[in-house]
Amino acid sequence: MRKFNFLRRAWYALMLFFPFSCEPPAGGGDEISPFQDVVTVANNTVSFKSIQAYRNLIDNSTDETRAELVKFVNDVNGFLSLKERVKLQVANGKTKEQEVVADDDFLTLLLNQNGVIRLGEYYFKVDFNNEKVLVAREQGDLLNSQSKAVMSFSTSDDVLTLLDAGYTSSPEENSGGRTEFLCGGGCASYNLGIEYPQNSISGNKIVTRSRYVKAGIYFELSHHCYTYFFQKPSVDKGTYTPLTTYSRKFVMNCGRQDRHDSRTNFPMPFSGESTDVYTPGDVLWDWKQIIHAGTEGLRKIYLDTKYTVAGYNPNLSGDLLNCRY
Repeated sequence: MRKFNFLRRAWYALMLFFPFSCEPPAGGGDEISPFQDVVTVANNTVSFKSIQAYRNLIDNSTDETRAELVKFVNDVNGFLSLKERVKLQVANGKTKEQEVVADDDFLTLLLNQNGVIRLGEYYFKVDFNNEKVLVAREQGDLLNSQSKAVMSFSTSDDVLTLLDAGYTSSPEENSGGRTEFLCGGGCASYNLGIEYPQNSISGNKIVTRSRYVKAGIYFELSHHCYTYFFQKPSVDKGTYTPLTTYSRKFVMNCGRQDRHDSRTNFPMPFSGESTDVYTPGDVLWDWKQIIHAGTEGLRKIYLDTKYTVAGYNPNLSGDLLNCRY
């Protein structure tokens, strides 16, 4: 009995100095999400509290926060995104929508199956095939693009800025509208992929893809470079490490200073172990970087990237993209 009283007093002491709660944390045991105050998912539509909340999150986002937001949305049971719907779709030929979805890991996972998202009081429908962004206060109105309740913009427009300025449609280019608004015009969308022949020593191929996507409410500039095994049964990681040297800069709005970024002989991250035995098609090095992600389109873009594969080729090749520089 004395031993029991001693243990009970010891337990009370622990409770006093190390208090804890028996109640589960909010969210059914999960950590509280940093997005739950500004983002909700209901009726298979992602809703942001306001346009400004969306701007603040997107314009200051990182790779990590974008990935966390996608997970937060897609963890909702039953949510069907545009990306998932297109993946399930069987079509003859490849549409613009399918091309965007194939390489996208962010926006098309937030848009619902109809390409719709809600920002504050407005619903936005991004139509990649027709390069349009439709805006309405009621989601049902978006079913009829000719309705007077629907505002129509181009995916090239900074739609949120135009709405804030009082525009209800895309400015006419020949009336000093969009051309003036974009300070001479913005850069065209592109999705350029280059595959270099395999090297006889390492048996690897290098594939590069530079991509600029315009969605009216979201603009993304990215570069993806990877190598995949082609012919040999193994590869020596230490001997054949691809190196990337790049110089890039871009301009958003009028009067903003160019943003510069450059790096020399940057080793691409390795995707496997040097002792692995590879089969044709296995990706060995993989490097994808989002250079710009935001709610405003780019006015100028300059990308100059060269590749060096240490061990067998001092100057493999390179690709250059130049818009209005």
